[in-house]
Amino acid sequence: MLAPFHLLATVSAHGYGHFAQTALVLNELRERYSQLRITLRTKLPEALVKSRLGEDVQVLAEVADFGMDMTSALDIDYSASAERYRQWHRHWAERVTEESQRLRALKPDLVLANAPYLTLAGAHQAGLASVAMCSLNWADIYRDCFAETADSRAIHQQMLEAYNRARWFFKPQPSMAMADLVNGVDVPPLAKLGSNQREWLNCHWGLGEGERLVFIVPGGIETAIPLERWPRIDGVRWVASWLVHSDRPDVLCAQHCLLTFTDLLASCDLVVTKPGYGTTTEAVCNGKPVLFVCRGDWAEEPFIVDWLLRHGQAQEISREQFFSGELRDAIEQVLNTPKPAIPEPSGARLIADHLAQFF
Repeated sequence: MLAPFHLLATVSAHGYGHFAQTALVLNELRERYSQLRITLRTKLPEALVKSRLGEDVQVLAEVADFGMDMTSALDIDYSASAERYRQWHRHWAERVTEESQRLRALKPDLVLANAPYLTLAGAHQAGLASVAMCSLNWADIYRDCFAETADSRAIHQQMLEAYNRARWFFKPQPSMAMADLVNGVDVPPLAKLGSNQREWLNCHWGLGEGERLVFIVPGGIETAIPLERWPRIDGVRWVASWLVHSDRPDVLCAQHCLLTFTDLLASCDLVVTKPGYGTTTEAVCNGKPVLFVCRGDWAEEPFIVDWLLRHGQAQEISREQFFSGELRDAIEQVLNTPKPAIPEPSGARLIADHLAQFF
């Protein structure tokens, strides 16, 4: 009897978007290949991973990148990030060798990285087949954030060389241009489609006729949003995506609801978020209007915002509005904007088609 095909995925824990993208591809492969064995290396909570991939996935709480140090979902700690990268690359050759040895010990048939470049460098040294996927890469983010000093140019070159070691780097729309990749493959969006359970929610939360649910999703990095001080808006209930305890009847908590994140999103009337890949594509592909607050200094952001404005009902709000909850007019405006045609989120299927040659 042939051993199951072993796919090792290494996923950045810089927010939830990297995992959301990867999970769609892994589940598509699992549907095609019943004997597929999946190991996931990530610092994300194991419960989150298994909620989307099932109990049989092996989760290793290991990190092969850190992305950028953030003080909130909207703000980069530049000095801390620069120093971490200097330390990360100080003994780059030794770090690659250590990663190579770790990968050999895990004995995968294929390595998938979203988007730790160290994993790709290690896989190359170990002689293992590897592919990458992401709407960004850390080489481009790093170059955008830091001055072109001698140290930063050398670090950037090591990052870029590692990414170009992969057989393919799949770039799901909307993604950064990533023009320096020699292995880039553009694919359609990656987004999970939810089931609208609004009737159940109306009963569960005791909603009145015509009340609107506004889903607040700052992203997977802890951000202090003072919902308790937000103004009450007639006919609006705020749904926090994080754990919140409130005596206000208009403040609800997603974690006190039995629905999955995507089903809850598909059941709400509106999403308030930053332009991160996962929430943005899921909102658009599930036909939900979006109010978004820009970070302003994130190189991936203009590509996501452009796609969001072309394919979704969307409107930008200011940071002040985002943190104060002064959203009454913006809610009415975005709900009354025209609805564009919804794009088909077929990226996972096309990536799986490419990966078929390894099985």
